Amino acid sequence: MRGVTRVAAALAVAACCAGCPAQAVAPDDAAPQPDAGQEDVALDVLPPDDAPPDVPEQTDACPNESPENNCSDGCDNDGDGFTDLDDPDCVTAFLITREPPDGVLRWRVGDPGPVALHPGSSVVRPLVDAVQLAGAGFAVRRGMAPARGLYRFDPRPDPAPGPTLLFDVGFQASDVCVFAGRVVVTESGGPRLHEYDPAATVPDGGVVAPLRSATLTRGTLVRACAADATDLFAVVGVPDQPDDIVRLDADLNELGWPGLPTGLAADEKRLLDLAWDRRGSQFYGLFVKQFPPDGGPDAGTESNTLEVTPFVMGGAVGTPVTAPFALSTLSTFAP
Repeated sequence: MRGVTRVAAALAVAACCAGCPAQAVAPDDAAPQPDAGQEDVALDVLPPDDAPPDVPEQTDACPNESPENNCSDGCDNDGDGFTDLDDPDCVTAFLITREPPDGVLRWRVGDPGPVALHPGSSVVRPLVDAVQLAGAGFAVRRGMAPARGLYRFDPRPDPAPGPTLLFDVGFQASDVCVFAGRVVVTESGGPRLHEYDPAATVPDGGVVAPLRSATLTRGTLVRACAADATDLFAVVGVPDQPDDIVRLDADLNELGWPGLPTGLAADEKRLLDLAWDRRGSQFYGLFVKQFPPDGGPDAGTESNTLEVTPFVMGGAVGTPVTAPFALSTLSTFAP
């Protein structure tokens, strides 16, 4: 994930089984009926102390389950607002960014094109990367203040209004990711990561101090970051060498350096971005040929790729899939 942004309050998403048929309950013939002319009286009946707690109603047609396992019943079984093959539990999906007017898009692997989530025409600069946490979308941008910073956006299709600037991070950002309920922004001016409260905001885009920061023991910059179910991973740029990958814990302490996966082409030495696929329990990466060395006359030159490659951290790569257009950013879509 790549970029700089502001952190905002997370939104809770709850959805009922839209479009699911309601089941009628037949009256009990043996139940006593009120006498004719007698006024009905509503009684508040309290359950006994050992009664089970109330649970959400469900029907056989739309059972509640999380993660979603039934991908063809027309129901939002896990209540995340997405039904069947639109749910990332059923089809691997990512958030990607593109120059205006596309902005933030959601792409399901195998689809010929992405779904626009936020039109980018209302923003001054293109979003660098986007990520989602508990129903709220966060994005970062490069640039000088106040264009750089952390932004919040609505991850649902056709939202309004556009992205909201939360605060200026105070440095040149390269990526954004979420880990352990917090937002992590990586720095392109050095091998540093910064962690922020997703509810933080400052009027007029002022600078916010991070909850914690970490300076890595290797590299000159951090290109990207992503987290799986337990750890945070960051892609580190090393001058005149292949990129490296570091594994970090919730306190941003280094746990190890698994490095790039095996099986890459000999000249694929750069990892532009990576994202965790919770459905397949693997990462996907944007691997490209090595572009000009960091610190050289063409340092910072962007690259992109049509190939999105699955891989196991510390293991090997799988068969690449083709993206709808050339990508330089990739983020997990997790409603």
